[in-house]
Amino acid sequence: TSGVYVESPDKVWVIQRGELPLPAGAKPWTPYAFLDRTSTGTVSEGVPDYPQAEPRGWERRMHHVILAFDREGNLVKDFPELDSLFDRPDGRGPHQIKINPYDPDRHLWVIDDLLHVVYKISQEGKVVQQFGERGVRGRGPNTFSRPTSVAFLPDGHFFISDGYTGTRIAKFAPDGTFIKDWGM
Repeated sequence: TSGVYVESPDKVWVIQRGELPLPAGAKPWTPYAFLDRTSTGTVSEGVPDYPQAEPRGWERRMHHVILAFDREGNLVKDFPELDSLFDRPDGRGPHQIKINPYDPDRHLWVIDDLLHVVYKISQEGKVVQQFGERGVRGRGPNTFSRPTSVAFLPDGHFFISDGYTGTRIAKFAPDGTFIKDWGM
């Protein structure tokens, strides 16, 4: 799980970086770190050392990336049709999720730092706008280099922090038009 946003007590949004399948023979809810990936899923003592195994997470599947739960933990929203947005070998899934507190339509903003995009998504699971070119790193009006967050003003303007390697702040008009950026 990479992000949580509490919209209300009965709508808690969760974004995750895919699912890791348990190997055959592993008991449900076995901690992934304790699986012996060199055999059939036996539990090892402590965190095992895998000099011959592939890095942890190689078998990840991008399923159920954006979810919402009620206060009891019941699933109330799932957007499986959006899973493919995050399913690329050079990505790892979404980084953060937010909602503009001034937006009456409560759009979701999902940031994918490794794929250099920010998505504005409706409560029904439709991508309304995309900022950045998926998988393209850059520093321009519509390219980013590992964006990390978004912040909102009451008048509708918003800012995207191009934080990890872009090292800038980009300002946008309420309709999504790029205005300016600063920082190096």
